[in-house]
Amino acid sequence: MNDKKIILFDLDDTLLDFKKGEANAVKAMFEKYNILYTKENINLYRSANLKWWHILELGKASKEEILVNRFKDFFESINLFMDKSIDKSIDKSIDKSIDFSIDYKEVNKFFLDHLSHESYLIDGVIDVLKEIKKREAKIFIISNGIKYVQDGRLAKQKELVKLIDKIYLSDDIGYVKPDTKFMEYILNDNPGINKEDMIIVGDSLTSDIKLGVNSGIETILVSNGYDKNMSDKNIKIYDKPTYIVYNLNDVLNIIFYNY
Repeated sequence: MNDKKIILFDLDDTLLDFKKGEANAVKAMFEKYNILYTKENINLYRSANLKWWHILELGKASKEEILVNRFKDFFESINLFMDKSIDKSIDKSIDKSIDFSIDYKEVNKFFLDHLSHESYLIDGVIDVLKEIKKREAKIFIISNGIKYVQDGRLAKQKELVKLIDKIYLSDDIGYVKPDTKFMEYILNDNPGINKEDMIIVGDSLTSDIKLGVNSGIETILVSNGYDKNMSDKNIKIYDKPTYIVYNLNDVLNIIFYNY
């Protein structure tokens, strides 16, 4: 494998510790709405959240819909109900006679506002990116995250931002990973660069890895903190990455040392 000229990094749970920030934002949201901060309730929220982000990746809902629907599903799972005016355009099966007292959009805004201040680096990120820059490769960020949330979190990571050449957010591009149009936009924005010059590094099989597979670009799955056996099991179900590592530092071995 030749040295790559452009390394495309996913942001959440690849460069930034999203799970840590999410946990803090979820706790704040639970406190605001008097929800018990239990493992069961946390898992119910995460299940609803993952479900709707996957629906977005499949192109079956808009980002605005999935952001609201995740809270709709979660609150209904714990027997709380929301503003019927919000549900009307999304789920026509809801009983409109219910007197809702809370607005899903307000819940989502509160959560995202809190999340936009939660920014934590994955261990070793700066050293890895500095080594990439020494090799004169470019570093791009590719993310489906909400623009103002990602902007807020990146603003707290000045050293990280200095090492990044370009940032591509789905909110700016108009397409979400793994849609090939996301990658077409990047290719058009960087004339003279071929797919062979690129490699995608990310933690998601359904977003990052599938984008690479769909676009004919090599991929590295980084399973930061995940159980190896579970990752291997998922790889058998979803598109297989070109490479898989369990530590971000090992990305260097692949892109530069043909490890």
